[in-house]
Amino acid sequence: MLLKDIDDLNSFFHFTNKSNLKNINLYGLIPRIGINANNIEATKKVFFSKGKTAVLELCDVWLKWMMNNAFGPKDLYGYYKEMRFDEKRKLISLWSEEFLTREYLKDEAKLNFVFEIVYNKMKKAVYLLLDLDDSIYSVYDIDEVKDKMLKEKENKIDYYYMKEMYGSFSNVDNNKMERWNMHTLSDVGVLPDKVSLIKASNGNSDMLSVVMEIYEEKGIEYNWDILIKYISYVKRREHIYGII
Repeated sequence: MLLKDIDDLNSFFHFTNKSNLKNINLYGLIPRIGINANNIEATKKVFFSKGKTAVLELCDVWLKWMMNNAFGPKDLYGYYKEMRFDEKRKLISLWSEEFLTREYLKDEAKLNFVFEIVYNKMKKAVYLLLDLDDSIYSVYDIDEVKDKMLKEKENKIDYYYMKEMYGSFSNVDNNKMERWNMHTLSDVGVLPDKVSLIKASNGNSDMLSVVMEIYEEKGIEYNWDILIKYISYVKRREHIYGII
């Protein structure tokens, strides 16, 4: 399915690694609790975004989530690996302040470190178009992450973290799903014949090509937290090194 032929508002986008396509073609999308959602999500689901602009909203959030994975206590990508333990501990302890004061948006070294990781992940991923109806999802369902945070509202740090992470296009003061972070009903998957691969106008099906085309069509006028910086990084990278 060509991206330009997809409805701007009432379409459902799910991204996944290219390596998953064979199993998806056989079995469809199976509801899961992902590795990074353990102890966060309570039930198995399939996640998706509704509408093209929501794809960009998800990317904006995902980039910030990746920043936290890189520079917070998880240190998932080895940013601190060459540092002494005391230096590493100090920098990790300062990350919360850097994130909550939005100083991280000015740190070009950290931004570029994460942007390169995300670039490579996007080149290895694809976007799928899902054919969904009311038997598969409900617009009234809740975001279990927001719900958990709101029930523990005495922890103000978590609240402010989520507020920054979810962006100005989200409402973290209720537990409703955002259009960029929707999901199927619990334990409900999507059958293979309800899933189709999305291709950008240039014929490429990688996630990055789809996101870049949507951004040029829908994203330029929005005040993104971090996505605009990532798009600029991609354009510079591909101008210098060519498209890989």
